[in-house]
Amino acid sequence: MVGRSKTLQIAATTINVIIFIFLLVINFYASRPNEGPFKHLFGNYSTGDVSDKFYIEITPAGWAFSIWGLIYTWQASWIIYSLTLLCRSDNFEVISPVLLFIFTLTSVVNVTWSVLWSRLMIQSCSILLFAISFLLYGALTKSFMTVNVTTKTVSKRDFILTQVLVNNGLGMYATWSTIASLLNMTMAISYFHGVAQDVGCTIALSILAVELIVWFALENTILDKYTRYTLTVYPVVIWALSASISKNWDAAKRNSVISVVLLAVACTLLVVRIVIVVWRATKTTNRRLENGSILLRNN
Repeated sequence: MVGRSKTLQIAATTINVIIFIFLLVINFYASRPNEGPFKHLFGNYSTGDVSDKFYIEITPAGWAFSIWGLIYTWQASWIIYSLTLLCRSDNFEVISPVLLFIFTLTSVVNVTWSVLWSRLMIQSCSILLFAISFLLYGALTKSFMTVNVTTKTVSKRDFILTQVLVNNGLGMYATWSTIASLLNMTMAISYFHGVAQDVGCTIALSILAVELIVWFALENTILDKYTRYTLTVYPVVIWALSASISKNWDAAKRNSVISVVLLAVACTLLVVRIVIVVWRATKTTNRRLENGSILLRNN
């Protein structure tokens, strides 16, 4: 059984590494679609060209998209960590093969999105971005569950690495993909389905606001034992909203005002979340110390 599990882990890890590297290559050439060995896959538009062509009034400034570099670097970090797990005889499933297969599928969909985006297939791309987001939710859920189950059996180092690299890395990726999917949705309904652009943007911001508040409520209550140390959600939202405001600010426009209010809410939730995490972590540590003292006295 262990041998079969190890074989599955090796297969899942290897496939994930190969597909992720391919994703990075495709994303590199997506910004220069008329160059390189994959130029016949792409249309005549770079990723940035398409965003400019289908401008909406909440599109972030160009510098915001540099976050992809950080996102992919973070994913590469935990993927490298997953490779080191293959050298072990036990606890090699700290990163579940299910998570690895889900992430591999995410990379495949991401590659497909890059190709279709360059061909101006905005509506199809909108569907694909939502698929990427939900796949990442699934990967993150699996990681949360694995960490919760293995907390008492893995080393402190593995616990920290999983929280920092895997959970926070996937959290950042999922949050940015969620925002990107809402932007893509707005482009689709505004340019292809006759919805007024300002209305489409308001719908997107409203959905983001609901998601943010619902997530905050869940992660601080019923999901706390799973999500306690995942903190990358709010910084990504703050980054995206700041970039949107810096490019599109107009005090006379409804969506600019909504964006500023939502930015203030995101900043507040981040501060409150950090306070809650620190307080609960301190409380848990003190309880463990007290229990240890009681055991020593009883002995």
